[in-house]
Amino acid sequence: MKILIYSTFTILLLLVACQDDIGDLNILVPATVVDDPDLPQIEICVAGHIRSIHLETFGNPSNPKLFILHGSLGDYRAFLPYQILSDKYFVVMWDQRGSGLSERITKSEITYASMIEEIDAIKALYSPNEKINFFGHSFGAMYATYYCAKKPNNVNQVVLAEPGGLTGDIMKSGLDHGFKLNLFDEQLTHQFWQNDLLSAKSHEELDYKTMMLLHGNTNQYHCDSNNKSYWPVWRVGGFLELNRVIYKNKTPIYDFTVGLKNFQNKVLILGSSCSFLGYDFQVAYHKNLFADAEIVRFEECGHRLTVEKFDEILNELYNYLEEY
Repeated sequence: MKILIYSTFTILLLLVACQDDIGDLNILVPATVVDDPDLPQIEICVAGHIRSIHLETFGNPSNPKLFILHGSLGDYRAFLPYQILSDKYFVVMWDQRGSGLSERITKSEITYASMIEEIDAIKALYSPNEKINFFGHSFGAMYATYYCAKKPNNVNQVVLAEPGGLTGDIMKSGLDHGFKLNLFDEQLTHQFWQNDLLSAKSHEELDYKTMMLLHGNTNQYHCDSNNKSYWPVWRVGGFLELNRVIYKNKTPIYDFTVGLKNFQNKVLILGSSCSFLGYDFQVAYHKNLFADAEIVRFEECGHRLTVEKFDEILNELYNYLEEY
């Protein structure tokens, strides 16, 4: 799965102007909560806008709360099997604003502050008076880390599955060592070809076209890029991905670790053997950023480890989470 990497070639592939908003057709991809009222959803106010969010909860609301944060180019569909944790936790999963089946947002709403505000809005609904626990993957793991750095007293336990670089410098190092573009990749060729015929004029078209990035062989995320594991996704948020605030002029310019040492609880980091964001990357760049971190290695898997190694990861969660 192409998580986190937004480079010059991606911008050229999408061929869409970074305008403030685009329209709706609901033809090529599943409808969002705006067009399908039967989808499970809530409303939250973030960045001055009330938005409908695709969200589900599992378990007893009186149990400790576990928030599951999906990565970029994704939604919470791949994490539905982890609802098994609802025997001990009240599990909350949602498609982040502008992602998956949640309502699309405008460019002005895609900010650092809104990331924290979004989690606070969910916390206010489901855990107003107690700490929350996180299980985040890829950008979702970065997202969880940023929240811990900003509001350490709101969080108890944290599990991070292959977070991308937690600072711009770390991300740049990862890009320099891990990003490899195969110009002969079949999916990449198809995307160049279809963009010559049709550029995106709606969220549906843009999301559909961005979805192709999940199938290409352009990065070192997998043990075998020609035989990748299936990654369940309802719908990606193309406009959100194109306008992520962690990039400016195609260069990472962020730091999600300021204040992180104030979070003193033990953090569990999961890393694969094959992904360039895997175990070796996490040990080299992230372990010392936390006051207390354990990193676990999973063999013969890549960045989709949360699907590829579900049973093994579940066992690590049982060993780490206090309720077990």
